[in-house]
Amino acid sequence: MKRMQICVAVAATVVGLSAMSMAKQTPMLSAMDKQFMEDGAEGSIAEIRYARVVLKRAAGASARQFAQMMIRDHSKALLELQMLARQKGVALPNDTSEKEKVVIARIAQEKGVRLDAAYKDEMIRDHVEDIGNAQREISLGRDPQVKAAAQKSLLLFQHHLQMARMIQTGTIATARITG
Repeated sequence: MKRMQICVAVAATVVGLSAMSMAKQTPMLSAMDKQFMEDGAEGSIAEIRYARVVLKRAAGASARQFAQMMIRDHSKALLELQMLARQKGVALPNDTSEKEKVVIARIAQEKGVRLDAAYKDEMIRDHVEDIGNAQREISLGRDPQVKAAAQKSLLLFQHHLQMARMIQTGTIATARITG
């Protein structure tokens, strides 16, 4: 019995030291860093879902091409964010927010030209918000890797916003959207 107690005490010490060692290797993320990652995952999931609706029901080639770009870019961004989250020990959501689900459902009720217009408007609104979130993380976040991810995301969001605005105003040829 005494030997069992000693083994349990030794095992507990080893586990405790191991946990302390891991804590030193992976410092706790700030609430802001964690929130940026969680919001980024939800946002990318939403962008992909919006785009899938548009691919099925849009009237214009520009909306469909933009949707294809969104699926490609946000799938890649989500994968990169998931890898960073695993490294940081953050569990990311597997779904989008309730607010985004409502907007997706509203847009999904539209079709043709009305869907195209609603999608473009939503992409502009959404990417303006995403840019603000990324800039806030870059300025106020603490973790260098999360801040670097925010910087990379910022460039993507700015590109998407520029493309959405150009599509909305008709100042871009459809063939240039995919780049």
